[in-house]
Amino acid sequence: MGRLGPLKWIALIAIVALLTYEYLGKRSGPAVGEAAPDFTVPTWGQGEFTLSEHKGKIIVLDFWAT
Repeated sequence: MGRLGPLKWIALIAIVALLTYEYLGKRSGPAVGEAAPDFTVPTWGQGEFTLSEHKGKIIVLDFWAT
């Protein structure tokens, strides 16, 4: 085992770190400056909120106490 044992662990850790970095870097979703995908959610009343109906307006989403 000697010196080769620790080198195997270092190589394994490096490979796992590289694969994790590559996977996290390729997640899908809008980039900064791109339009957000359209969605519809229920409101407190009996209505719905659809993002596309508010195009060009500033929208603040508050996910509080979920």
